[in-house]
Amino acid sequence: MSTFAEIDTETNKVIQVIVAQSKVWCEYHLDGTWVKVNENKNKPSVDWIYHPDKDNFSIEQLYPSWTLNDMCEWVSPVAIPEDANQRDYIWNEDTQSWDEPDPENLTWPEPPKVKIINNVSIKTQLERDLQTIRTDLQTTHTQLEEDLQTTRTDLQTTRTQLNEDLQTTRTQLNEDLQTTRTDLQTTRTQLNEDLETTRTQLNEDLQTTRTQLNEDLQTTRTQLNEDLQTELEVTKLKLLNTEARLNMVEQTMTSILSKLNV
Repeated sequence: MSTFAEIDTETNKVIQVIVAQSKVWCEYHLDGTWVKVNENKNKPSVDWIYHPDKDNFSIEQLYPSWTLNDMCEWVSPVAIPEDANQRDYIWNEDTQSWDEPDPENLTWPEPPKVKIINNVSIKTQLERDLQTIRTDLQTTHTQLEEDLQTTRTDLQTTRTQLNEDLQTTRTQLNEDLQTTRTDLQTTRTQLNEDLETTRTQLNEDLQTTRTQLNEDLQTTRTQLNEDLQTELEVTKLKLLNTEARLNMVEQTMTSILSKLNV
């Protein structure tokens, strides 16, 4: 956690000081222009002045003649007397000097924001600044608690919504799974029926083919037997014819031989 100051962009005055997570957090939740307070530099309060060139804060200018040093402290043109810790002094802008106040007639020269420079006044200012910081811290703490509560509520709402979405998705998936199982069972039944039908058809086709083959085989056998019988008859006739011719030749040879012997 760091300290951040909201700045009036027209006057560079500090509007409020809080402790927050980041500059982005401040701008998002609280709007406005915010500056991170450097831990090694001045700690501002409300109405302090922001100096962008030094990235530091200071109280408002006490007197026109006073100048701002590198540490963002207003410095008088004349050094504070060495015994300022034991005695009170006020700055006199007219004479440009440190004067001791008149106890019986304490009148502060202009501007009215003149301060006695001693340890008591510094302590008072520091106590005021501390009280301002405490108030700012309390405001920041309250704001953070409200933001935390809002975040918790949003988280609970988101968690509830996610649970509802998860339950809906789970129900939908279960329904889709059941539908898929039903479709799978239907497909399996249909495939089994188709397979049985195919088997029956194949068996019938096989039986028909077998019968047809047997008939064709029987026809072929019958035809072959008939052809063989015919061939045998023809062969027998040829043999008989050949035998007759041989007999005739033998008779002719016998006759010729008989004539030759005579």
